[in-house]
Amino acid sequence: MWIVIKFKKKDLNIFRAEIKEKLENNLECYLPKVSVEKIIKNKITQVSRYITDDYLFAKINNISEKEVLLKLKYLKGVKYILNHFHCSQLEIEKFVNKCKLHEDDNGNLKSSFFEIVNKTKIQFLNGPFLNQIMNIVENKKNFIKTSLNNINLTVKKKNNFFQAVN
Repeated sequence: MWIVIKFKKKDLNIFRAEIKEKLENNLECYLPKVSVEKIIKNKITQVSRYITDDYLFAKINNISEKEVLLKLKYLKGVKYILNHFHCSQLEIEKFVNKCKLHEDDNGNLKSSFFEIVNKTKIQFLNGPFLNQIMNIVENKKNFIKTSLNNINLTVKKKNNFFQAVN
């Protein structure tokens, strides 16, 4: 069974250590991340960001759900556990499997994770057009042609991260 935990970002390492100590191998945690290039002090630096911000997926193994929830509730770093996770098990499982399918060797999500299906606009998540929303002119397997006002741009899907917007 999967649960979703909202955690305090500054206490993530303490939270993970407490999970290992108190729950041993009864809880498998998953936190999908993406590595993006960012310009810091005129240098290009690789920065990892969690795509779910401060939400963590945890799978309960070989232990009762009530026991785990009771122990998790009072661990340092836990803000709260999302309610009604019972009715979302299939969606959580699909999401985690999709993330794991699109991971590279370092555990970061590849650009193939961010699919564009029947959308007309995209928002860039890295690069010089960070947070810009552009119209999709043509969507091919390896690249996307976009436009914004009078600017036409062809972008490779492999090294760029973007999300579809309405």
